[in-house]
Amino acid sequence: MRKWLQYIPKMVNIPSDAKYPLSYFKLLPPSRGSWPAELIPVPSIQTFYSLCDGGVIGCYHFLKLSELLKENVDWYENSFKGYYPNGQDAMDMHSALVLGHETAGGAPLIWRKVDEKMYTFFWKGGDWEPIDMDFDAFMEHLFQVHPEGSGDSSWDKVLEDILNL
Repeated sequence: MRKWLQYIPKMVNIPSDAKYPLSYFKLLPPSRGSWPAELIPVPSIQTFYSLCDGGVIGCYHFLKLSELLKENVDWYENSFKGYYPNGQDAMDMHSALVLGHETAGGAPLIWRKVDEKMYTFFWKGGDWEPIDMDFDAFMEHLFQVHPEGSGDSSWDKVLEDILNL
């Protein structure tokens, strides 16, 4: 059972008077929009967007559904097109999906079709940084409570609160 499917709706409905900082753990209610036809249809990612309209989960900011197409086009046209010294593109609209970015460094969070796994990309002279998980495993990882004393205690508190909603 994919637990993240249970947690997302709970996060969307977290009360505004919650005990923890919602700026780090806030998902938006689902939009009424449909998946952009120009983007790769990925069932697990489409499920995510049917449950929420992006937001922040820990150190990742997920784009709104209405922002996905524009952001993917912008990243391709302004950063990934002709990225490598030989003129090869780092990605195109048929090989990857930009879903958001890291909140600290701003590196884009990307799902790649080649192996159906999650990556970030350091575009300022860098390259692909594999997360080495498919979208489902990545989401499960984001919602994993850490043993006492390891990991992010504020995130663990949020997860405990979500589980008790």
